[in-house]
Amino acid sequence: MAKAKIAQYQFNTEPVVVVTPEAETLFMCLADVNEVSGCYGGKLVFTKNALNSQVKFKKGKGKEEKGTFKDIINDMLDEAYNELVSAGKKVTKADKITVNTDKDGVPTGKFEMSCKNQEKPKIINKDRTVEKDFTTLLSNGSTMKAQLYLKPYTMQGKVGITAYLNTALLLDIKEYGSNNDMFDDDDFDDTSADFDDTTSDDDGEDY
Repeated sequence: MAKAKIAQYQFNTEPVVVVTPEAETLFMCLADVNEVSGCYGGKLVFTKNALNSQVKFKKGKGKEEKGTFKDIINDMLDEAYNELVSAGKKVTKADKITVNTDKDGVPTGKFEMSCKNQEKPKIINKDRTVEKDFTTLLSNGSTMKAQLYLKPYTMQGKVGITAYLNTALLLDIKEYGSNNDMFDDDDFDDTSADFDDTTSDDDGEDY
């Protein structure tokens, strides 16, 4: 007997496209998928000042706006949570932005969030050239900005935000195994796939 398909909750909370502030990379896979998750992506590590910086974003099919990066993430989570509670569902919030810790579990004073994509994201160099065949394995501590597509999900009594990595702008590459200006403002295009800078686990499915 075939298993019954679980109905997915259809959120009214609109998706958001946002460009992150500058972040350090942590276990970021851009050349190939992560062997465990089967996805491209990893974690972005932000300073407190970066989280509170102003960035551009678009909500649904609305106009381009500016807002504080941290507030854009948290406001979306609050909206999705309130929507589910209003629908009579008992859920708790899964914070998207969490405290970054060192290998001993001690807080570093920075914050992190995950991002992923089953498809390879667009890779852009600091000089705005597009990498057609990116094969570099990034070491932790490289710096980048990302264009993320945010959607709410609910799973196992929790509500959270999935951040899909559309585009990565590489600012400082530290290649794995080695020792070792921002770019001009542009508007979001209609596909929300090109990178725009003007100043992303939940491993749940997006529902």
